[in-house]
Amino acid sequence: TAGVRWGIDAAHREELGLPALGQNTWREGLDRLLLGYALPGGNSQLFKNILPCDEVEGSLAETLGNFIEFTSRVFETAQELQMTRNLARWQVTLREVVDRFFDPTEDVEREMLQVRRVLQSLGETGAASGFDEDVGLDVLLAFLDDAFGSAVSGSGFLQGAVTFCALKPMRSIPFKVIALLGMNDTAYPRKPVVTGIDLITQNPQPGDRSVRDDDRYLFLEGLLSAREVFYVSYIGQSIKDNSPLPPSVLVSELLDYLDRAFEMPDQKFAKEFLVTRHRLHPFNADYFSRGDEGLFSYSADNCRAGEAARGVRSSPRVFFSGPIGEPEDEWRIVEIDDLVAFFRNPAQFFIKKRLGITLSRGAGMLEEREPFALDSLTQYKIEQDLLAKAVAGIDLERELPLLLASGQLPHGHSGETTSRRLCSDMKAFAAIVAIHVNGQPVAPIMVNMEIGDWTLTGRIDGLNKNGLACYRPAPLQPKDMLKTWILHLVLNCTSRSSSVLIGKELMQRFEPVEDSPLLLKELLGLYWRGLREPLRFFPRCSHAFAKEKIEPEGKKNPQTQAEAEWKLERSNPYIDLAFRNVSEPLDNEWQELALKVFAPLLKARTETKL
Repeated sequence: TAGVRWGIDAAHREELGLPALGQNTWREGLDRLLLGYALPGGNSQLFKNILPCDEVEGSLAETLGNFIEFTSRVFETAQELQMTRNLARWQVTLREVVDRFFDPTEDVEREMLQVRRVLQSLGETGAASGFDEDVGLDVLLAFLDDAFGSAVSGSGFLQGAVTFCALKPMRSIPFKVIALLGMNDTAYPRKPVVTGIDLITQNPQPGDRSVRDDDRYLFLEGLLSAREVFYVSYIGQSIKDNSPLPPSVLVSELLDYLDRAFEMPDQKFAKEFLVTRHRLHPFNADYFSRGDEGLFSYSADNCRAGEAARGVRSSPRVFFSGPIGEPEDEWRIVEIDDLVAFFRNPAQFFIKKRLGITLSRGAGMLEEREPFALDSLTQYKIEQDLLAKAVAGIDLERELPLLLASGQLPHGHSGETTSRRLCSDMKAFAAIVAIHVNGQPVAPIMVNMEIGDWTLTGRIDGLNKNGLACYRPAPLQPKDMLKTWILHLVLNCTSRSSSVLIGKELMQRFEPVEDSPLLLKELLGLYWRGLREPLRFFPRCSHAFAKEKIEPEGKKNPQTQAEAEWKLERSNPYIDLAFRNVSEPLDNEWQELALKVFAPLLKARTETKL
C-alpha cells in the first residue's frame, strides 16, 4: 500500500551509485504511513509532496509505532556497520547490536551464550595477534562465518542423552550404543584432499600419514567402543535406477569377517541376517505386519496411510456428490449485489457462503524492485479512479502529482509519461461516455420488491433520465454483461427503461424488457438451486457457447468455443475445487443453463464498436 520496494532513502541509493530518488524507499513509505495516521488525505491531497496513506487507524497505530522503532534501529545499525574499526571496537559494536535486537530469554539463552563466546574470541584474537589496524565489514563477516560454522551447537560433547559428533581420533570411549551414519562406498574411508603445494604426496615415504588408514582405525575404534549395540547405516540402493549400491569397504570387510568367525542362525550369511533393508516409504505395510525382517514403526499416521494404500482402489471422489439441505428462510431476502456476485461465480458463492470455506491465496512474494512498468491490475485500478474523476468533471491535470506520489508508477520521465498517457486516455474515454450517456444524473433508487418467493433488495447507482449507464475502462467481460443485465431487469420491473454498458472499443445497449419479472424469477430460481449445490454455470465459457449458438459466425462449433474458454476458467480455485474429478462439467445440463441465462440477454442487447 505504501509502495515500499527497496533502499533506505535517496541518500542510500546515491551511495550505491544510483540516482538519488526517494520514490519507493523505506523512508518515503514510512512517512506516508505516519502522515496518513496524523492527516488523512483521502488519496487526494499532498503534504510537502507526500501522499498520505490512509491505511493506519485505531489499534494499528501501536503496531506502526513499534515497526518504525524497529526499522529505525535497523537503519541505524546498517549505517554503523559501514565504518571500519579494529577488532576490539568491533567486539564492542557487535555486543551493542546483540543487546539492541535480542532479548535473552530462557528459550534462546543457550544460543545467546554461544554468540557471546564468539564475540569474546574476536577480542581475544585481536589482543593475541597484536593487530590493531582497522578492518572492514567484509573481513568481519568472513571471521564470523567461519566461527559460527565451526562452533559446536546443541548441548555440547558428552552432555545430554544423545551425542552427535564427527569421527575423530581419541574421541571414542565406551558407550552402550554407537551409531555410524552415512557409511557409503564413496564416502568412507574419506578421500584425501591433495593441494599443489603438498610435497608429501609427490614423494611419499614409509610412515607418512594416510587419511584412509586413519579412517580405518577410527572405524575399528568405534566398533570396540560399542558395548551393546553397534549400528551402521548406508544408502544401499540408487536413487536413479534402484540398483544395489555396496556399503563402505570397511562394512563389507566386517561382514566377511563375521561370516568366517561366527555361524549365523538358519545357515544364513551375515549380510542376510544382520543387514536390514528399509523400504522406500515409511508407510509401507512391512513396517506394521510384525514380520521377521526387523522392520517396525510406532507412527500411527504412517500406519493409517499404509492401511489406506492397501485398501481397495476406487475412482477419485468428486468434491460434491449431491445437494445439501434447503437454505433457511432468511436466504429468500436477496441483496442485488449478492445476486450479481452469485452469477459472477456460482461455485465460489456456494463454497464461501453456504459451506463457509474460504480458500487461501497463499502468501505472495513482496516486490523488491521499483516498478519499471505498470502491471495490468494496477493500471486498471488507476484508470478506474481517473475515469470516475473525469466523468465527475475533475481536471485530471491536477491528478498527475498524486499519481506520481502514489509510488505505483515508474521513476522519472517514464512515470511522468505513463501518468500523462493514462490521464489522456481516461479523458478520451470519459468523452465517449458523455456522448452516449447524455441524460441528467438521477439519484440512486432503493429497491425492495417481491419476485415470486423472494424479496429483492438493494440500491442501484449510475442512473440518469435515459436509464442505467455502466462503464469500465477495459474490454467487456461476460460478468460485466451479467451485472448490467440483472440491474436492467430490476429497473424494468417498475418502469420501461434502457441501459448501456460501455467498455474499451465496444458498447452494449439493452432495450426495455416486458417480461423482466419472469426473467428475474428464473434467475432467482437458479440462485436458490445454487445455494444447495455448485451450479454448472461458468460465465466465460457459458457466454461463448450461447453467443455462438444464437449468433453463429461461420462454421464454428459452439462446444469447441466454450471448451477453449473453459481451459482458462477452470483455473479459478473455487471452480477447480467444486468440479474436481468431474469427467464432463460441460454437459447437457451446462448447455441448458448457459442458454437459459444468456439467451434473453443476447436477444435484448445491441452492440456498437467504438
